[in-house]
Amino acid sequence: MRLFLSSILIFFITSAVQVDSFDLHYQPSTIKITTPEKGVIATPQNFYNGWPTLRAARGEWESFQIIITARKVLLKNVHIEPQSFENSLGASISQNCWMIFRENYVQIPHPSARHSPPNLWWPDALIPQNLQPRISIDPGKSEVFWLTVRVPQNAEPGNYLSHIDVWANGGKRTVKVLLQVEPFAIPAPTMRANVAVYYDVLRDWYTKNSGALTDAQFAELKKEYYDFLLQYHINAYDLPVPWNSPEASQYINNPKVLSVRLPPLSQKNELATAIDVLKKNHAMAKGYYYWIDEPSPERYSEIIDTERQLREIDPAIKQCVTIAPNKILDGSVDIWCPNIGNFLGLGHLDFGALAAQRKKGRETWWYTMVIPKYPYPTWLVDDEALSVRRYGGLMAKYGISGFVYSMAHGWGPDPLHNIASYAGTYGDGTLVYPSELVGGHGPMPSIRLMLLRDAMEDYELMKKYPQWKDGSDNATNSFSWFYQLQLNSSIDNVPRIFAAMRDSYYARIAAMGK
Repeated sequence: MRLFLSSILIFFITSAVQVDSFDLHYQPSTIKITTPEKGVIATPQNFYNGWPTLRAARGEWESFQIIITARKVLLKNVHIEPQSFENSLGASISQNCWMIFRENYVQIPHPSARHSPPNLWWPDALIPQNLQPRISIDPGKSEVFWLTVRVPQNAEPGNYLSHIDVWANGGKRTVKVLLQVEPFAIPAPTMRANVAVYYDVLRDWYTKNSGALTDAQFAELKKEYYDFLLQYHINAYDLPVPWNSPEASQYINNPKVLSVRLPPLSQKNELATAIDVLKKNHAMAKGYYYWIDEPSPERYSEIIDTERQLREIDPAIKQCVTIAPNKILDGSVDIWCPNIGNFLGLGHLDFGALAAQRKKGRETWWYTMVIPKYPYPTWLVDDEALSVRRYGGLMAKYGISGFVYSMAHGWGPDPLHNIASYAGTYGDGTLVYPSELVGGHGPMPSIRLMLLRDAMEDYELMKKYPQWKDGSDNATNSFSWFYQLQLNSSIDNVPRIFAAMRDSYYARIAAMGK
């Protein structure tokens, strides 16, 4: 008996020692946790009043971060185990709604544009926990985990509670996560979000860095990347299957597929097949023609002639050109897609001109790239999280219904350690990472991809709920005051204000009874 009691006492003492061997801190998804020394993260001010508190509409994704810091001992077998959400009325949300990632840090020698210190370490790639289910943390070092929950469309509104067990050295600490599910749902996506996936370039990277692919493996890889981006409301420019295959119609009929680029005029047979597929599926509105990029005035005649040829083939074909509206091209461009700062034109966007084109039945999209930089909001690795998140509100405010982006996979040989891109920037043309680098298969997300999906969900809500019952000003005025700033304005340290204004916006939608 004495031996039994001693064993029990030793067990509890050992467990207590293991639990006390690490600290936990929590931050929202709207803050990037940077550090001048890899793995050494200063103790942050707790963003939440106690446990992480989330608020989400039905069908919405919501994320937060957990920082695990080892005290004086090496932490082994570190991992996170989430539980299901439960509410007081017996409703539940399965633990399968959770996605858990470890944040990968990359050093940025020289800031892309922000006034941040050189050689700062920034997080971006998100490594799924199932690919590295147990990690170690050295004494005094930290690892940051990104946790995402997707609220089911049919979830009962109300307040839920979940528990997350954080394990290290055989002991665990339990984190409570509070979730408020709203009585309204995220609308079905309408934003035409287009990102280039150059399948042959993708195959070339795999051949050089992971191993040659057979044609069958390549065919599956294309689908894998296309389908992965669809989970984030993003359409790759081109279908991953031939237009003359039965699968083309399956993709076109997928309600998540809102945009698909048509083949160039030089490929007459393939273009004709694509148009035939779209017509048979009553989906001509999903197609767009985009083969003239950032044209100089010398190419205006080419744009006009291209529009003439497209109209001869079918007047329903829409030509997208990455340029701001101008008188010469008026009537020859169906989708105006200027740079967010019209860097190649006036140096700023003329929103009145864009609105005038919409009145004529044209679409207005835009795009970001290496220019303009801070204080414009960018999608670069070394920019604040809210720089990406701002896009949803800005697009709702300015009537922008889509975007194009240069590439999803602009990697070098080792993007987990070097994410240098064009013009002295970091992360341009990269939204996903190859999980083969950590023992997986296919793409894995970035923090910026997560934030972009959040921004698009903001956009859909703000489109659906633009006014209050009392006819007061539009939702963008109420959601977050920084959406009212001009594009080239930037206010730092606004995550708390963003959260407060988002809470107020959600409360007012809920009060409308919709």
